[in-house]
Amino acid sequence: MTKKLEEDNRLFLENKYTATYWKIISNARIKGPVGYKERHHVIPKSMGGSDDPENLVDLSLRQHFICHRLLTKMTTGKSKNL
Repeated sequence: MTKKLEEDNRLFLENKYTATYWKIISNARIKGPVGYKERHHVIPKSMGGSDDPENLVDLSLRQHFICHRLLTKMTTGKSKNL
């Protein structure tokens, strides 16, 4: 994870959902999906994320769905409106 993303990680609660999220992102960066893929903003644009390559990762449909579900469990307040 880059220094910028490590700093952005402070946006998230420290819980099992956050740990699972980063594990999926990390694994996807090492070994991308085979076949159909979707582009995912690691730090959502609604939370200040950008379109920079370091903030984008290709995920399978299933991984993408799971990551968005996890995002709702690893944030609080207005950020929950993802």
